[in-house]
Amino acid sequence: MVADVFASAIKLHIEGQFFEAAQKYQVVIERYPHHSGALNNLGLILGYRDGLEFFRRAVQADVADANIRNNFEKSIIENIGPEAGIASSVIQDLKILNIKKSSALVNRDGIFNLVIGSSHGDHAFDSIRAKGSVNLCYTSQDMFHTACVYDWGARHLSKLRTVVIFYSVFSSYFLLQKSEDRWRVAPIKEVFDIDYKYYDEKIDAISPIISNWSSGYLTPNDQFGFTQQYGNGRYFNNEYGVERRAENHFTSKRTAGQALHLVRILLQAREMGHRVLVVIPPCRHDLRAVLHDKNRYFQELHWVREQFKLVGNFDIVDFYDDPFFQYEHFGDFDHLDPQGEGCRYLTDMVMSRIG
Repeated sequence: MVADVFASAIKLHIEGQFFEAAQKYQVVIERYPHHSGALNNLGLILGYRDGLEFFRRAVQADVADANIRNNFEKSIIENIGPEAGIASSVIQDLKILNIKKSSALVNRDGIFNLVIGSSHGDHAFDSIRAKGSVNLCYTSQDMFHTACVYDWGARHLSKLRTVVIFYSVFSSYFLLQKSEDRWRVAPIKEVFDIDYKYYDEKIDAISPIISNWSSGYLTPNDQFGFTQQYGNGRYFNNEYGVERRAENHFTSKRTAGQALHLVRILLQAREMGHRVLVVIPPCRHDLRAVLHDKNRYFQELHWVREQFKLVGNFDIVDFYDDPFFQYEHFGDFDHLDPQGEGCRYLTDMVMSRIG
């Protein structure tokens, strides 16, 4: 019987007779291709570098087994390569994004407001406080991927009424796949089932490695996507320098035309009967002083508003230089403290606009 063959393989494995054990695991897999134990153990014999496909198949067979998933993640890190910092960050992004997606799916019957966009929304909108909302904002989420996440939400959240988009000073010209953090594309592509070919060496190398990581794997919590609530925020410290922050993230490497993805969202929202509320998040006074002309960063957004002003499903809430926000409300130059009064104020103001 297969159970006897599997037991014999485990005994050989424990005794260090790896070749013989591997042969017996293969026999089990040939008879039962979804035998998670045999797939996982054969992956262990091959090692984290060469056993990736067996760990992947084992996870697909038993998505809830923590030991198998841990081996799959170790194999991913090994296969991404020598840039261990990136490999660990890929796993972290996969986990956080999957928590967000899972919270949306598990609570889908009570989700009426979908919050998407940049990390500024990740820190600023408390979806625990805002009943009926889920926060799918994330670090470096550009407008292209914001549109992709909205498309996912439109397909999976049948009670959706309002889409809240955090549109930051970089949103009109920031393209993630052309940035230094372009590896972040791979986790969001995997978790939100984005069918798009990027033609980038780093992205194309990571994507097949993490394929099926999130398939059928739900890790919801009670935060409704507001994962920053428990102090997980990643901030720029003051020593980083406000001029450097402005140069590296706002004024360099511009790719014009990203507001057109907002047009894509608006057209889809009109078809779906969804209202769109664009939120311009607050910016700390020292960064505003360096950035100078506010209109420079939002002229494409206002052009889109002019084109859609007669549609009736599109509005803008501008907190950029709102006098309410003081130095102590921020975690860094342009991210609010998710546990602070500023976050609560912004959330309540947005919800009041939703009605």
